[in-house]
Amino acid sequence: MASKDETGKSYGSGRTRNWATVIYPESAPANWEDVLREEKVRAVASPVHDQDVNATGEPKKSHRHVILCFSTTKTEEQAKEVFAKIGGVGCEKVKDLRQYCRYLCHLDNPEKARYTPGDVITFGGFDYYETIMSSADETDMLMDITRFVVEYHVTNFAQFQLWNIDNRPNWFRLIARGASYYVAQLIKSERYNDHEEHDHQHDHQHDQHGKFCPECGSTAIVKNGKTPANTQRFKCCDCGKIFV
Repeated sequence: MASKDETGKSYGSGRTRNWATVIYPESAPANWEDVLREEKVRAVASPVHDQDVNATGEPKKSHRHVILCFSTTKTEEQAKEVFAKIGGVGCEKVKDLRQYCRYLCHLDNPEKARYTPGDVITFGGFDYYETIMSSADETDMLMDITRFVVEYHVTNFAQFQLWNIDNRPNWFRLIARGASYYVAQLIKSERYNDHEEHDHQHDHQHDQHGKFCPECGSTAIVKNGKTPANTQRFKCCDCGKIFV
């Protein structure tokens, strides 16, 4: 609730944690990233928007959107103090942080040029991917992971996560932060299916031979070449006995 000072002017109203501005490469300081890091505040900057067009189809000036995420509520004047140091033009409240962060890459704006989330710049430990992720996005990603594991017969969880670090960082984050049990069980199931198939093929081989080991009685028998007289030789997979 807003309070009033001795002049009767209200203060506290208009405060918020998250504020946004626009910076233009030609007017922002060359070291604007270093300047922003020195502020010790969580922040996120969009990729350079260099493919945007206005309503008449004319190209817009290249620019970045920058969001400051303070730990406590700040006034517009306080936000402007920071933005002035990086050449920010304008200052607006961010009503919905997730939606604004998604707008940084036009993720929900098919009529606009799409930008790569990997080109987003973060400051102060801001987690861009965590912020933009929706429940629907997580479900779609798990569907993609499931198809991938089954199609490529992934059977090692650790190796899969190492691969994800280099090739699918979004998958790595999702699995590490809450989907590890599901994916581990999925991979375990795929590994079990591989073993079942191997056992089935092995049993089929045993049935074809119709043999058992004279040493230990095992039916785990495989062919092992032929004798000089061209008689089929067999080997026991359990005790190693070779016989005809």
